[in-house]
Amino acid sequence: MRVPTLAFANRLIGPEWAAAGRLHFSGTVGGTVARPRLQGALEGSELALVQRALGWRLANGTLSARFDGDRLALDALRLESGAGSITMSGQLLLDGMHGGFTLRADRLPVPIGPGQRVVLSGNTGIASSGSRLEWKGDIRADEGLIELRGGEAPTLPDDVVIVDRSAPSEGVQKPSDAASRGFAIGADLNLDLGERLRVRGSGVDVVLAGTLNLRGTLPAAPRAYGTVRVRRGTYSAYGQQLEIERGEVVFNGPLDNPVLDIVAMRRNQAVEAGVALTGTVLSPRLRLVSTPDVPDSQKLSWLVLGVGLDEVNTAGQGAALQAAAATLFGSNDGGLSAGLAGALGLDILTVRSAGAASVFDPNFGAAFPGQATTGGVPVGTVSQNVVAIGKRLGSRVFVTYEQGLRGVWNILRIQYDITHRLSIRAQAGTDSALDMLYFYSFD
Repeated sequence: MRVPTLAFANRLIGPEWAAAGRLHFSGTVGGTVARPRLQGALEGSELALVQRALGWRLANGTLSARFDGDRLALDALRLESGAGSITMSGQLLLDGMHGGFTLRADRLPVPIGPGQRVVLSGNTGIASSGSRLEWKGDIRADEGLIELRGGEAPTLPDDVVIVDRSAPSEGVQKPSDAASRGFAIGADLNLDLGERLRVRGSGVDVVLAGTLNLRGTLPAAPRAYGTVRVRRGTYSAYGQQLEIERGEVVFNGPLDNPVLDIVAMRRNQAVEAGVALTGTVLSPRLRLVSTPDVPDSQKLSWLVLGVGLDEVNTAGQGAALQAAAATLFGSNDGGLSAGLAGALGLDILTVRSAGAASVFDPNFGAAFPGQATTGGVPVGTVSQNVVAIGKRLGSRVFVTYEQGLRGVWNILRIQYDITHRLSIRAQAGTDSALDMLYFYSFD
């Protein structure tokens, strides 16, 4: 029996994959329709398998196998991709689909995204038992490039379920669900990242090393154990390229929540400053570090500007510090600060400008009639950046505290809203005052 093309199989394997090639079977067919028995040789040539989404093509394939009653002996199935190849051999009992195979990859390029790939080598074994596969062995990354991409389309979390009213009622099993539960791949793979696996994007450019053990059920519930180290690399932040001095990502179960221990420094200056990232991916903690150790405001200045706070004397430098502080401590945009403020039970966590001699927020541009101002701050007022936190204690009472990033500045402010237009505010600290505020909106 000759099969001149495998194109007919494309309808069976779905739109993402495509197969090609020729098969030739020489032997006898016996038994019954329910229990056929094959005896003979199966040969394949010009075999090819294409993954359309990633553009992955396995070609120049050959097949050599033998049927012996209800048993298939696979001598060799070999496919090539670029300069690499993958070879499979083993035996399969057709009744119940029980069997075992060895899978050998030799510098096999595996694409994982546009312009991204990992070249793999290694020996693994696959054991088949009905509707379940067990995949074990050792794999090494000879080289690779992985790009971290931002701005991807958002996806729903796993605990959000969209119910289709036209779907079968509860208790009726969907075919897709049954299929997903009816086939599983159990994994126990040792992954060696090698010495030439590069990850870049989102300010990161690093070469990784280390080993991981991948277990669990693929692709539904994988778990990883091991440590990934940064052999060398840089991280771009706050307009500077920081050298990663220490970088470790420790996996101890879930793939999406490893433990972080990363330190990136700005070198070759009087005070070498940087950032330290600890915690986990889902709950990271970021702090400033320096050598020698100096206050955080000095660390931020040396990190962003390369000079100490006493040398910051221009509005541009102050704006750069304010932007960096807002990024580090967060801003009121639902990003980092929203999560941090929520964790601390605060309503406000922000970095802004303040005037040391101004009762009102200088952002309001408050000044006496005829008084000269610069950017809304009265002339002669010392302007600086402050971290402000606030908490609403009720529908009418709001408490805020401000701490200066440079110099002496701290204010505790309590505001009580008498009506929606009239409020009374008391503050104590660097600028103590008692104010009566009246709000009026107009075009």
